Amino acid sequence: MGRSPGADPTRARSLVAGVSLGVIFGAIGIPLGILLGIKGYWLLVTAAAMGGVAGFIVMKFSSGFAEGSAAAIAAFVHPSGSSVPYEATFSAHDALEVAGDVAGAIEAYEATLVAEPENTRALRQAAELHVRAGNAGRAAELFGALRRVGASRESELYATQRLADLYLGALGDDGRALVELRRLAERFPGTREAEGARVALRRLKEARERETGREPRDPAP
Repeated sequence: MGRSPGADPTRARSLVAGVSLGVIFGAIGIPLGILLGIKGYWLLVTAAAMGGVAGFIVMKFSSGFAEGSAAAIAAFVHPSGSSVPYEATFSAHDALEVAGDVAGAIEAYEATLVAEPENTRALRQAAELHVRAGNAGRAAELFGALRRVGASRESELYATQRLADLYLGALGDDGRALVELRRLAERFPGTREAEGARVALRRLKEARERETGREPRDPAP
C-alpha cells in the first residue's frame, strides 16, 4: 500500500521545497515574460510553466539526493557483498581459542578448510592448534599444504621453518628434518633463517656421524 507524502519526512520536505521554489520562479517568470514581449494569456502560461518545471526539478533532485545519501551511508555502515569484496573472518574460531577450547577451535578451522582448502590463515592457525594439542602429524600435513598453496614467500618460509621444528622435535624424523633445513638454506639465502638452518644442519650431521662411530667431517661451505 502506498504512503502519502506526509508519511515520509524526506518526501514531504522535498514537496514543500519544490512548491515554494515553484512559486518563486513563477513570480520571476512574469517580469521575464514582459521583457521578452509576452503578453496576456501567454504571459500567465509562461510564468506557470517556469514555476512548475523549476518546482518539479527541485523536488526530484532533493528527494533523490537525500535517498542517495542515505543509501551511501547505509552501504558504508552495513556493507554488503555487492559493495565490498568478501573476506573471511574467524572471530568465532578465535573466541574458542581464547577461551581455551583448543579442540573446538580445531574443529571450527577444519570445517573452514573443508569449504576453503586453500585459505592460508585457516591452514596456519589450524596447524598451530594441532601442535598445541599434540597432533604433530596433522600439523605437518597442514604446514605442507600451506606451503603448496604458494600464497607468498613469507608463507613458504614460515611453513618450512615449522616443518623443520616438528621433524627435529615431536616427530623425531632427522631425515625429513635435513630435507627441510636444506630447503631453508637453499631457498632463502642471505637470510637469518637460512643461516640458522646451516648451523642446525651442521650440528645434525655431526650428531649422526657420532652415532655411527665416524669422526665428524667439516661441512661443505
